[in-house]
Amino acid sequence: MDESGVGSLRGWVYETLFELGLTEFQARTVVLLLFRPLVILLCLLITFLVAKSAEAATSRTVRSLHLRSPLLAHSVRAEQRARTLGSTAGSIVKIFVWVIGILTALDVSGVTIGPLVAGAGIAAAALGFGAQSLVRDFLSGFFILVEDQYGIGDVVRMNDGSVSGTIEEVTLRHTRLRSVDGVVHYIPNGEIKLASNASMEWSRALLDVTILPSNDINRALELFSSEIHAVVASDAWSSVVSEAPIIAGVDAQTRDGVVLRAWVRTTPTDQYPLQRELRRAVVQRFRDEGISMPEAASPPT
Repeated sequence: MDESGVGSLRGWVYETLFELGLTEFQARTVVLLLFRPLVILLCLLITFLVAKSAEAATSRTVRSLHLRSPLLAHSVRAEQRARTLGSTAGSIVKIFVWVIGILTALDVSGVTIGPLVAGAGIAAAALGFGAQSLVRDFLSGFFILVEDQYGIGDVVRMNDGSVSGTIEEVTLRHTRLRSVDGVVHYIPNGEIKLASNASMEWSRALLDVTILPSNDINRALELFSSEIHAVVASDAWSSVVSEAPIIAGVDAQTRDGVVLRAWVRTTPTDQYPLQRELRRAVVQRFRDEGISMPEAASPPT
């Protein structure tokens, strides 16, 4: 309903009341106290219905577009991410519709909204200038979710390893990460310059064991490979191993001795417990078979 239509309707209501016997003052009073509130109420009701429908439609559209891939359709993590993005996009649309609806209600009720719009523009510019870091956090959080850089349960190192641990929560404002010592870190998304995800799709248990150069290297390699294959083939670990172990062999010779290296591809976040078990088993086997290791590499007795 535009301004001319509202004015015509207001005039029609006024003329009708005047013809029914009301004085000019009474007719104007009824129009002021009854007509304007009804118009505002109608505008707000329409705004409510439109905002509700637009929010639901936007949320469904964003979720369906995000899950259009058959590989993502059955992923719990993808479903959670799509729900978050859909909810965020729906909320933005709802706020936009409500702003338009409130301005329209004020306009059709006779309030001059020009100064309000100008004042709101100045206030928005001042708020945006003063809240640049907050805006940066929200934009960074949005792209973290869209690009699926990391999610709840992932093991992540941030900002060149200054903070590392398991992700517990990801919002548009911040990322909550719990380190190995149990400390919870709240990191504003805008402050995250580098995030290294150690559990994206698959992981790798890397094992380096140092032995003294005086050992029979070939025999040490046989024991090294045999023990690693025995561990990954066991019932306790076979379910987390996705590929056969790769025995790289002698990787380097350092001041402490000869470094033997191997790696095993695992399911996400299982690399660390497997790596510890491999190290324990290999070190124990070397001790049992008389393979000498540097003192610092020997397990405590």
